[in-house]
Amino acid sequence: MTQLLTVQVSKEHQALVIPADPRIPNLFPHNKTLPTGAHVLPHGPEEVRVLRNLGYAVPSPIMSNYDWGGTTPFKAQETTTAMLVVEPRAYVLNTMGTGKTRSVLFAFDFLKRRGLVNKMLVAAPLSTLNFTWGREVFGVFPGYSVGVLHGSKAKRLKILEEDHDIYVVNHDGLSVLGAELKEKFDENDIFCIDEVAVFRNHRAKKHKAAAALTKDFKYVWGLTGTPTPREPTNAFGIIKLINPTAPGAPKIFTHFRDELMMRRGPFKWIPRAGAQEKVYKYMQPSVRFTLADCVDMPPIIHQDYEAELSPQQNKIYKEVVQHCRSLSEAGAITAVNEGVAINKLLQVATGCVFVDGGKPVTLESSKRVKVLKELIEDNEESVIVFAPYVPLVKHLHEELQSLGVTIHMVHGGVSQKERDRIFNTFQNAPTKQVIVAHPATMAHGLTLTAASLITWYGPTYDLEIYEQANARIARPGQTADRIVIAHIIGSKIERKVYKRLSEKEAMQGTLLELFE
Repeated sequence: MTQLLTVQVSKEHQALVIPADPRIPNLFPHNKTLPTGAHVLPHGPEEVRVLRNLGYAVPSPIMSNYDWGGTTPFKAQETTTAMLVVEPRAYVLNTMGTGKTRSVLFAFDFLKRRGLVNKMLVAAPLSTLNFTWGREVFGVFPGYSVGVLHGSKAKRLKILEEDHDIYVVNHDGLSVLGAELKEKFDENDIFCIDEVAVFRNHRAKKHKAAAALTKDFKYVWGLTGTPTPREPTNAFGIIKLINPTAPGAPKIFTHFRDELMMRRGPFKWIPRAGAQEKVYKYMQPSVRFTLADCVDMPPIIHQDYEAELSPQQNKIYKEVVQHCRSLSEAGAITAVNEGVAINKLLQVATGCVFVDGGKPVTLESSKRVKVLKELIEDNEESVIVFAPYVPLVKHLHEELQSLGVTIHMVHGGVSQKERDRIFNTFQNAPTKQVIVAHPATMAHGLTLTAASLITWYGPTYDLEIYEQANARIARPGQTADRIVIAHIIGSKIERKVYKRLSEKEAMQGTLLELFE
């Protein structure tokens, strides 16, 4: 192992003292050489980066000269921020609830105070624009102004013309404001992409819009706790955005895929041994902490609760299974119609079936609703209920009114302003509250630790959404002595889906297991 060279750090002078080294004057014309031959340099990000490449062990400047906004950060936040201020192109792969947002704000504040950056553009999920980013800035750095670029294009442009320190836009807004954003920001600004995993498809419109911007920024940071939510090749689009010149990483997708995956049949690819390790090797520089690394959290308990199907549900469920069995025996099950069939069975099990081109029909499912009510009533703290279909969210919102507690409803049709109001009320109300939500609307960034119970009325079969949604309550600030993730189950297909979610497996082949 190579022995790292040491330097002295002068906190008072914000300077570094390096032993005599003939390389220093050439690389740092601004250095001061002492009579002893030692060199004095400012303790800045650029100096740290170059010295580390020369083999010197140099701490990040933020560790010596920063007040952390008057707060006490987690150790993981210190380490994350220390990397960001030194590395212009970097990945924050910390898992959910580890304080990634605040780490970015610390780094921005430090660099701005040093005069190294001016503004920051943040691209984030719609659900986090105000409730997460806006609130964190206001809570830690109230002196900074935030412009939330959401609404009509005219409204967004008006806010973009205003003078703010931080601008926050939803992912799809990058396409709406592409040309205007290029004019507003330059290489002296920061582009932070929160939940960068949504840009994994390098051919998608939103990826192209983001890529058109990243090349103009010196500082580009990508944040996600799930860089490969489905398979190792998900990382390709992320790498092309954040650090496309990463040493060794294949520049062409087919080469990237062939290095990480093996073909098993005409349509199936499986990861090669060590694929995940290679992904992290290519996603450098990066930092990764899990929630367990950061704080002591209460135990998370997963429990299944049986809810017998009604005669109406059972009859339709068996008919769908028989139809699928016939397709399977005829060799007509493809990945596409398997997904459709699984979704139809889940609809029947939860009591919300879509017919005639998308019209929802509610099936009799009183036993399932009864189990949900009992779970809510038995829990002392607030509760989040996830339902996988919007009509089902609306139906449960009505059904739960009889409980005598405040019932909120969140789905794609609820405005962001109303969602922020709901989340704020839920998190700060002195009384027990219930949110019934579509999981995709609450899958990123939100802290809802007022709840100690999440109940899945029916499963999603998107692993990323499932894990992100569960993380709303498993976060710093959780004071309950235990966290419960409850699954209401009334059918074999639901049990199969939850098993695959818990084991982080792909859903392909789930339907065929019903016939074994």
